[in-house]
Amino acid sequence: MAEQAADVLSFQEGDRVVHPSQGGGRLTQIQRLEVAGKERRYYCIDLVSGEGELMLPVGQAEEVGLRPALDDIAVLHAVLQETPEELSSNYRSREAHVSKMIGSGEIELLVQAVRDLSWHAHLKNLTNTDARLKSEAQKLIASELALCLGVDFDEAQNRLSELVSKAINAHAEDEPVN
Repeated sequence: MAEQAADVLSFQEGDRVVHPSQGGGRLTQIQRLEVAGKERRYYCIDLVSGEGELMLPVGQAEEVGLRPALDDIAVLHAVLQETPEELSSNYRSREAHVSKMIGSGEIELLVQAVRDLSWHAHLKNLTNTDARLKSEAQKLIASELALCLGVDFDEAQNRLSELVSKAINAHAEDEPVN
């Protein structure tokens, strides 16, 4: 009975939602399945990245961090316009810091990670892990951007790349020459 109490619906079919590690998608249905002799409800989420459907137990949605998708992209613009943070020159410290930001699933931290890694790439080379982390964060942001703008995933990736490039170029123009 306690499990049923925790099985409260926070989302409805058709909602645009974001899973912190899988990205954005549309909740297509709420399905009942019997697992290990217990009937449970699952959110079925069609991921916009094209990586399939995610089934998440309704009772675990809050714990996992499932949240509504953004309604507008003002937060992306705001974070991109902020001065990039200088990332650690120690690759282990830098990668741990960026991994923690990405793992949060918070859109502001994801955008900050992409902005700061892009700035780092502008100043120096990215390690393979840096590049992988940047790509992972971009994918998560693009999936939410696709939902927000009503475009496909590839178009959202292109728009995100343009926004990041413009922001990095603007920051480079503001940077004093040594």
